[in-house]
Amino acid sequence: MNNCKKTGKTLYLLINFMFGVAAVFFLYSQSGAVLKNPLPALYILGTVFTGGMLVQVVKGYRLYILFDNTKIRPHRFCLQYAKTTVVSILLPFKIGDLFKMFCFGAEINNFMISILIIIVDRVIDTMALTVMMTVMIFNGSDTIRYLYLFFLLCIGLAGLLYYSFPSTYRYWNHRLIQSSPSKRILFWLNFWHRCNQIYLLLRHVLKGKVPLIFMLSLLGWGIEIAFFCIYALMTGSNFSPVDFDCYLCSIILGIPNVFLGIYIMAATCGMLFLWFIMVLVSKRIKHA
Repeated sequence: MNNCKKTGKTLYLLINFMFGVAAVFFLYSQSGAVLKNPLPALYILGTVFTGGMLVQVVKGYRLYILFDNTKIRPHRFCLQYAKTTVVSILLPFKIGDLFKMFCFGAEINNFMISILIIIVDRVIDTMALTVMMTVMIFNGSDTIRYLYLFFLLCIGLAGLLYYSFPSTYRYWNHRLIQSSPSKRILFWLNFWHRCNQIYLLLRHVLKGKVPLIFMLSLLGWGIEIAFFCIYALMTGSNFSPVDFDCYLCSIILGIPNVFLGIYIMAATCGMLFLWFIMVLVSKRIKHA
């Protein structure tokens, strides 16, 4: 038993180290887009830090609501959120979400719930982003249309899977039960049974939370867009729908971008500070 715990801890630290090294590499590439420009005035840096932290407070609270049923302690949630958010915003293709699933799964000792919660958080956040993009398109922006269609396709597929599953499960379960027993039939019965368990778990996670999570996602994106507009105004630059499109593409692909670099620098500093405070709090509680 002790050997299993030691192996699990070693694996946990190794995965944390690997993702940490990857995050540092992408932090270096993104910071170049910011540091090649003259350092802004102190009040602008203060605005950048405040804006980045406000966005993360909203996103963190949104995720905490989803994890509410797991009984995770607030200081432990903040510790994992700060650590995983730094990695998540730095790595392209949303690879950092895998790290978030792993760390929160290890924290609550249930990887399936952690995976479902992170997927739900990402889908609802994409729904809110799509609403924001719809407003931009109706205001005459054509630059974000392809990304917009891609997000609509993802949301449509997620909705189709969720709402069509109960009837699909009942149909195939009934057909398989009426079939002659065999290893293949037992395999598919077991497969659909497991899928149904995951679906019921997902319903439990979502129960009564979707409207609040969606509103918090809208608020988060609203603050983020307002933050970039204010920064552009302060520095005499511009933040148009074209810039927003480039910003979103940079988030997905990890391409260096000035606005993404600014957000990353602000959020990373804030989250590392929060992580350090939560480490101290966790140690005090442990030794209390």
